[in-house]
Amino acid sequence: ELPLNRKKIKTYSLPKKKIPQILNALKDIIENNYNAFLLPYEAQPFQLAAILEAKKFNKKIKTIGYIHTVLTPNPCDYIYRWGSPDLLLVHGESNLEILKSKLDWSKNKLVLTQSFRYRLDENRSLSKLIFTPYTIHNSNIFLNEFRKLLINSPVNSFPGFDIKIHPPMSWLQEIKHAIFKKKLKKIMETYKDRFSNTPSNKNISIFFGVTATIFEALETGVDVIHICSDPVFDSHSEKVWPNLNVQQLSDNVFRYHLNSSGKYIVFGNKGKILHQTIKTLY
Repeated sequence: ELPLNRKKIKTYSLPKKKIPQILNALKDIIENNYNAFLLPYEAQPFQLAAILEAKKFNKKIKTIGYIHTVLTPNPCDYIYRWGSPDLLLVHGESNLEILKSKLDWSKNKLVLTQSFRYRLDENRSLSKLIFTPYTIHNSNIFLNEFRKLLINSPVNSFPGFDIKIHPPMSWLQEIKHAIFKKKLKKIMETYKDRFSNTPSNKNISIFFGVTATIFEALETGVDVIHICSDPVFDSHSEKVWPNLNVQQLSDNVFRYHLNSSGKYIVFGNKGKILHQTIKTLY
């Protein structure tokens, strides 16, 4: 049986680039005879390396990955390959289906679970918001597409939006986000008749770039408009994403809604879901 006593569970938080520290942490874990190695899984090279090193120390150790977010729009990074974990925990049926049907994961390596990360919060609304991108490389594409969206929308189409800046990674990004927000407000002021207290689209938000918050919003009943700088890699397609209705508004702008809820994120309860889930695996 997997030891679940808090005294027997050791956690590490290490920078991605510090592989030597990761390997030292692994050696410490495995020398203490742990049965399993669990890690948040994004299919990054350092994670694959960590899993392979764990197997070198102990061939019998069970490696378990947890996809703590939603798959990326073009999820080829997650293809099953050398270094993939023995088991992969997934908090949505549709995510699981993509892994199985598109990315070569066998059914017996996938485990459907509640989310360890996402919780329903009645005090947190994802509606009537504009979400800026994680990083801004070419703001002109985003701004031009946003302007065209408003131009091509009827009067009173949208509610008044608050602009939510993604936490920037650096001082330079912080400046870019502030300038980007200012330019968005200027465009909104130019086409202010597109916004209303009684809009035709009452429960909607706009997202720039790649973000898992798109599906968090969709799962809470919010319709989504997604503005992409590179739609081939950034947009969601019905050919890959089951249970998702996609309407293409322009080359770079898409509108999404779910055919049924609870397929991409099974919101977790307030219990110890991680411990409960691991117990069922042994």
